[in-house]
Amino acid sequence: MMERVLNDFGFPTRSRVSRAVFKKLFIESGALDAADRKALSEDVSRIRWEYALKPGNTGIPAFEDEDRVCLEIAVIAVEVTARKRAERIAKFVHRAIPYPLILVVHDETGFHISGAGKRINRADKAKWVTGELQASGWIDFDKPAEAQRAFLEDCRFDRLPASNLQAVYDGFLMRLMVAGASDRVGAYKRPSSKGALVVSEALCEVQTLELEIEALSAQLKKQTQMGKRIALNTEIKARKDKIAALDAAWMQEG
Repeated sequence: MMERVLNDFGFPTRSRVSRAVFKKLFIESGALDAADRKALSEDVSRIRWEYALKPGNTGIPAFEDEDRVCLEIAVIAVEVTARKRAERIAKFVHRAIPYPLILVVHDETGFHISGAGKRINRADKAKWVTGELQASGWIDFDKPAEAQRAFLEDCRFDRLPASNLQAVYDGFLMRLMVAGASDRVGAYKRPSSKGALVVSEALCEVQTLELEIEALSAQLKKQTQMGKRIALNTEIKARKDKIAALDAAWMQEG
């Protein structure tokens, strides 16, 4: 099943690596805390480096400026025995790999695709700063939803921007952002190149609002005073209304 998913991306044959990655490399990276190491030990059954997209095997030039360097894009598949810590696993894998990464976490019945922007740490140029995780949600191998099928088709390598490798990865991240919202809006609709910035800003704002709702909901669970509970519910509703308005706006823009 996983091989079919990888083939459907349409990556160049010359970029195939298909090599095992040992868990100790992640432990030695220094990017994992105790909870990460526990998830790696208990939930991860196999890690494979599947593709390395480089100028020499894609015909697409590398990219470098003062903030970002993209000499290659790695494609890694992680097989897990349980989904409960899949997001944690995805986050530490992205932190541990020092270049742009297309990560596919999978089990026996489905898979989850993620990416994360990376930039140079200006305080220490030997280190990287990993951005917010962008993820597709779980996709069933045999019965993906209509919006998920549209997303996967849009992620084919020949449909991604190709001016340089950073543009390839940015295009992939944009698709992940939209896929992450597709369950909420009921459809997958990638924006035009003209509307991409507007959509990206709207979806980033939505993600911020969702984090605020999560924090407010945690407060609500602990609150026993009726007046404060009403105030918290009002704040949560205001943010949900804002998300609905943003979704309507970016869907129209796209």
